[in-house]
Amino acid sequence: MTKAVGFLRQESSGRKSPLQRILLRSAHPNGLGWMRRKCPPGDFRTPINAEIATKILKEVADGFSKPENRNTTLTSVSFIDTSFLIDPVWDATPDFSHYEDETENISKMEAKFILFEILKNI
Repeated sequence: MTKAVGFLRQESSGRKSPLQRILLRSAHPNGLGWMRRKCPPGDFRTPINAEIATKILKEVADGFSKPENRNTTLTSVSFIDTSFLIDPVWDATPDFSHYEDETENISKMEAKFILFEILKNI
C-alpha cells in the first residue's frame, strides 16, 4: 500500500494534475454471511480484518505526513476514519453488506462526512 500511494503521489506531483490530495478511507467490515464463514473464505472483510486494514491505512497516511516525508511539491496524503459511523451497524443489513431502509442514512452520512473532509481545507 505504501508503494502504491507513493507512486500515485509521485506521478501526480509536478504536473498539471488535478490530483491535489490522496485520501485513504477506513475499511469497513461486512456481516458474517456465508462468504466470510465458508472455508476458505470468499470475502475477508470480517470485523478484525477491517480493523487491521484501517490501522494499516492510517499508518501509511501518517508515514507520508512525517516531517521528513513532507514535500510541498508532492501531493498530500491524508486518512479519513469513518469507523464511528459504520462500525456500530456493520451487521445491521439483511444481506450483511448493503445499507438500505433504516440504515440507508448511514451511507449518506458517511458520504457527507467524506465530502466535508475533502472540502474543509480547500
